[in-house]
Amino acid sequence: MKTPEYSHEQLVRDGQFTEKDLQEIRLRRHSYTKLGYAYQLAFIKILNRLPQQEPLEINDEILSFVSIQLRLTNTHIEKYKLRQATCSEHQEQIRKYLGLKRLNEPQEALIETFLYEEACRIEQTNTLLVRVKEFLKQQRILRPTDYTLKRYIMLQREKARQYIYKRLTSSLSEKQKKSIDSLLMVSEGRISEFQRLKENPKRATPKGMLRLTSTLEAIQVIDVLAVDTSWLNNNYQRTLNHYARRCSANRLRDLNAQHRYAVMVCFLWQTYQDTVDYMIDMHGKLLAKVNKSANKELEKETRKQRKLIRNSLKSYQEIGQVMLDESLDTKQFHKAAFKAVSREKVKEQLEGLNTWLDGKYSHIFKLVIQRHSYMREFSPSLLKHLEFHLDQDSKSTLPEAIKLLKELNETNKRKLPDDVSIDFLSKPLQKLVLEEETSKASWECALLTTIDEQIKAGNLSLK
Repeated sequence: MKTPEYSHEQLVRDGQFTEKDLQEIRLRRHSYTKLGYAYQLAFIKILNRLPQQEPLEINDEILSFVSIQLRLTNTHIEKYKLRQATCSEHQEQIRKYLGLKRLNEPQEALIETFLYEEACRIEQTNTLLVRVKEFLKQQRILRPTDYTLKRYIMLQREKARQYIYKRLTSSLSEKQKKSIDSLLMVSEGRISEFQRLKENPKRATPKGMLRLTSTLEAIQVIDVLAVDTSWLNNNYQRTLNHYARRCSANRLRDLNAQHRYAVMVCFLWQTYQDTVDYMIDMHGKLLAKVNKSANKELEKETRKQRKLIRNSLKSYQEIGQVMLDESLDTKQFHKAAFKAVSREKVKEQLEGLNTWLDGKYSHIFKLVIQRHSYMREFSPSLLKHLEFHLDQDSKSTLPEAIKLLKELNETNKRKLPDDVSIDFLSKPLQKLVLEEETSKASWECALLTTIDEQIKAGNLSLK
């Protein structure tokens, strides 16, 4: 089924006759000439082109809309179609009435300039076709056939491509070109480095994070990020990147040099940005995995100590009833309390509860700290390759804390400075870190947690 060239909204908006239009239509003498003239007028206003002749091109929807407005039977169009001379004469009258220009050399030059500029931004033929149709309507130029427009598009798109390919290639040094070519080389029994760069880890693991950072390093070695691509439209960059991802290394090697280097520059740029996004996403998933593991351990221990907790609550219930007895003085209270629950039992239960009130199970964050070594498997690599920024108006010391942790990682130091700041942490996290005597493990776990929280809140961004 053929896709309609206009929407219902366009039909109503452009096909609705004004009082001036109706006066122009009434100048025709016969019912069939009025209907035929009105039909061609609406057709041209909606589609910005002349209907084909011999036979006259009929759009049933437009014809019905016109006949309803004029209150004429649409069968009159059959008689009108037979008057080819009248049809042609009416088309010229309508063109002059609407102030529309036919396509000639000045208009062709205008279209070519417009299409060249658009083709530097957009690669897809269908999108360019829609854009040039809109442009012609704005310029009040009658549009030719789609075949003619596609011919213009193909010529100007090729010119735009050659300009883009040449400019991107000229910005590369010979060393960079050799590095890019080496990515496409395939050793016997192995995949190319290009293919490896296209593949991302399927699961969030420390090894997956290291693999992502190795992708960043491979792109940084080529120094392709020094190539200025700011002049190239983002949509066009993504189009070339998608083209590269659909191609094999062999296919890219078969392209002419300028095309190959342009495609690879956009591929490497986009891959770098996508990899950074993957790293941030994976960091969040790994922290979620750590918290899930800690929570699972907490739940397991809770089930294991269910008897202790229940007995302790029962003891508290019995002692609580004694406490609420206002008739007892202090001496009597002690006797009554230890009669309800023995001293040995209270002592035993308090020792068991200390783990829950002050020990490792008093807060899930303390169990997260115990997984510090696991977090160390991926966090140094993450921080090494990413540069974080807070909003300019923010006064948080989070960037300084991130910088300090990077320095500690680089120098392999395991002890925090005495004056290390915890101001960037939330109040609950500050309290928990202080309970751990601000150990490096607790401080680092709190910092990584805060980074994830601030990214999700939109307060922390990447350069």
